[in-house]
Amino acid sequence: MDLKNYWDLQPDESKKWQENRYKRFGFVWGDEPGPTAKMAARLFAEKGCKNILVAGCGYGRECVYFHEKGFKVTGIDLSEEGIKLAKHWSQEKKLDIDFYVDSVLDMKHPNDGYDAVFSHKVFHQFRYEDRKKSKRQTLPT
Repeated sequence: MDLKNYWDLQPDESKKWQENRYKRFGFVWGDEPGPTAKMAARLFAEKGCKNILVAGCGYGRECVYFHEKGFKVTGIDLSEEGIKLAKHWSQEKKLDIDFYVDSVLDMKHPNDGYDAVFSHKVFHQFRYEDRKKSKRQTLPT
């Protein structure tokens, strides 16, 4: 497969792979946040951020962590299975977190803007032009 075809297929193939993985394995990385979420939470607090978008939130493990640290959190992901798991988990824990099946490249969910965006292992999958587009979609200028 040539590089152009790879990038053209990436969104659909990535979504299929994630859907299958969440259906088969559920919380594939456990329920603890990764180290980058912990570093980001400290930075967001230092900068006075309150309203966080977690782009590519999967089943919500970083969303839960940010919420427990006092942030207002919205999680988006292309995976319907991931969002289903995230909603169930957050309801089970009685947390007020908004989750949407949505794309950081073409956000359609209701929002009033965000102070910060957290994403881990997502943006490297985008073409350079799409990375710039996602920045315009998520953060004020």
